[in-house]
Amino acid sequence: MLTAVRTLSASSLHAEPWVCERHARSYKNDGSEDGTITCVELSSDGELCGVGDKSGRICVVRTRTGEKVVEFKSHEAEFDYLKSLEIEEKINKIKFCAAGGPRRLLLSTNDKTIKLWKIEEARGRAVAKRVFGNAHAYHINSISLNSDGETFCSADDLRLNVWNLEIGRASC
Repeated sequence: MLTAVRTLSASSLHAEPWVCERHARSYKNDGSEDGTITCVELSSDGELCGVGDKSGRICVVRTRTGEKVVEFKSHEAEFDYLKSLEIEEKINKIKFCAAGGPRRLLLSTNDKTIKLWKIEEARGRAVAKRVFGNAHAYHINSISLNSDGETFCSADDLRLNVWNLEIGRASC
């Protein structure tokens, strides 16, 4: 479980920094879950921070108070039978969609998909809204949101895709 903890700063700056840290929890006996932090992203208004870990979990916290807004598991481990490899569920990228409407997150992992999640702050839960898949042959290295709030780009080693948040198909 990831939890935000406020720390005091001795600097002369007025900002109060804080950190997210992983607390001990009971993992499976085979040790398959790993809470190592793999990515972090601030919302454009600076109010929320999303933290992803190696086991596919996401924790969203308020930056001013450190209060946890929601924690959920986005991806599960899969097995590629053609390559005889396990695909780990590690969260590679987190992007907050434009503020002004409901809070939404774009997430990418090693399964070569991007998932759009709606954060329901009042209920303390996240709801999967859309999966953007079957457009990348390699791990997704980057996601970039357009300022129009409707489109985003994703890139792997050899391909760039332009997506519409409402349609779910890649162009380009």
